[in-house]
Amino acid sequence: MSITDPYLVNTDLNLHMRDARHAHNLYTEHTFALAPKAKFLYHVLFQPRPDVGDNTTKNTFKFQKEIGVLAKNTDLPSFRVSVENKQQYNRKKNVQTRIDYQDVSITLHDDNTGITRSLLEEYYRYYFNDGNLDINKGAFAPRDINYKTTPKKYGLSTGTVMPFFANITIYQLARRKWNAYTLVNPLLTQWDHGNMDQSAGAEFNEHKITVAYESVLYTRGEVNEQGEPIGFGDADTRYDQVMSPITYKDEQIATNIYNMPDPALINDTGIFGLGNLLPRFNNTSQSSSGGLLDTITGFLGGGLSQTRVPNPDSQNTTTISNALSRDVRSLDGATISRELRSNASARQSFVNQALNSGDAGVSRSDFNNLSSSQQGALTDSLIDSAGSSTKLKNMASQAISASRG
Repeated sequence: MSITDPYLVNTDLNLHMRDARHAHNLYTEHTFALAPKAKFLYHVLFQPRPDVGDNTTKNTFKFQKEIGVLAKNTDLPSFRVSVENKQQYNRKKNVQTRIDYQDVSITLHDDNTGITRSLLEEYYRYYFNDGNLDINKGAFAPRDINYKTTPKKYGLSTGTVMPFFANITIYQLARRKWNAYTLVNPLLTQWDHGNMDQSAGAEFNEHKITVAYESVLYTRGEVNEQGEPIGFGDADTRYDQVMSPITYKDEQIATNIYNMPDPALINDTGIFGLGNLLPRFNNTSQSSSGGLLDTITGFLGGGLSQTRVPNPDSQNTTTISNALSRDVRSLDGATISRELRSNASARQSFVNQALNSGDAGVSRSDFNNLSSSQQGALTDSLIDSAGSSTKLKNMASQAISASRG
């Protein structure tokens, strides 16, 4: 690489080696809207048919919620479509002929109570009469099938007609929402009870099942206590519902923070750019040794009551600058007006910052309720004001710089 590479060595300080700005803009903005989903956030629901029994006769019903959270891992459904290549007057044409649903594998913990084992036992007994016969009453004797007595029924001779499961639903969770894959009329094509090993002192046993199904239904929704995912967060699943000491006690504030688009870090609009979302802190009395730290502690609503927070050193205080970062220079009013009116991305980012900070004069919800013409008029007013307001000028300069990459 040349030592004069302009990407590494440049006299313009605004173009020195960059940080991970692209990754930040893509993955962390708008409350991680485009960040990849975590694999460990899921919930599984096994839904047997009423023909199987109820919670007084079958453990599959009695411990239905517990079975769902004992799923150690699961595949999501996959598909394979058969495509045939035809010739249409010498033109190649691909034609779909069928769709095949690939089997899904699910691993269940072999719990000490035997809940997951009981699920497989009841499934086995429902379909196969082999598990319902008494070996002490002549079943499986070498010559138990004869013409002198009524022969016992083996195999699929249970008289069952309806499937054991109506469906199995796999919920994928992220950002207080769920996306579900429902496997319709599932049948187990294989199940494995694991193995025992005296030398495996640090391992746990597990049950593995393979599921075939007839179709997949896609659904989605909000995570809540009354609806889906069914059983998720329920007391029967031992879900921890105690609020974390580092969370927000005010649920409305927590919701506002979660749904707020493109929050800033720390600036003069309030903690983490919350601005008008935290009006109670505008008049908060702060001790000479408190400042931002006192505000954060008060914001947590006493969540750190059992934690000793050190007082900042008055002789070595750190001043949090409200100015732009060093690689963003403040632009003049004419440049801001020209850039924002011609650059939709920068204009939208600037308006978002102004709304979040409270400097737009209206709240975000009120802005969203305005007509298109009213929103346009307010946007024009903010752009005109950016030439005279230092805060709006800084916001506009940041938005324009970010849009340039």
